[in-house]
Amino acid sequence: MKILLIKGIVAAAFAALSFMAPDRPAARISADEDAIKKVIIAETEAFWDKDFSTLANQWAHGDYVRVVGWWPRGGVTVMKGWSVIGGRMEKLITDNPEKNHQQVRRENMNIRVSGNMAWVTFEQYGTDTGETAMDMPGLSYETRILEKQDGHWKIVYAGWLLDGGTESNQAKK
Repeated sequence: MKILLIKGIVAAAFAALSFMAPDRPAARISADEDAIKKVIIAETEAFWDKDFSTLANQWAHGDYVRVVGWWPRGGVTVMKGWSVIGGRMEKLITDNPEKNHQQVRRENMNIRVSGNMAWVTFEQYGTDTGETAMDMPGLSYETRILEKQDGHWKIVYAGWLLDGGTESNQAKK
């Protein structure tokens, strides 16, 4: 009976200690979430700063990466593979070299991390700077999928749907 009681006490103690121990997976996820946010911000800023090298560094460079989006000026956009995505981005930046002074804001960011993959959705508000080739004014619904490569998060999918309009128009919907 004493042995059974001792085993019960030891089991209860281990159970209590496991609840008191720091949640290492949550801490890792928090660090991953911070790193993922930094990649998304760096890629966006590099796009509008016309810094192709920094932009390219945020992406995986494989044939499997994708961009899918929609906006009123260009309709549906689908790009497959880094050679196409990178080539198009580099040409767009080269053709429009002046920095675009965006005042972008992100809201409702939802980040889900599972192993070396992450899925992110958020609402992004851009401003109208008058640069028709690159402006995305108003609300856009954004999706990013990232994978961790050699300890660094890289974008493998970018999706966007430019709803446009203003925040007050969105509240009425």
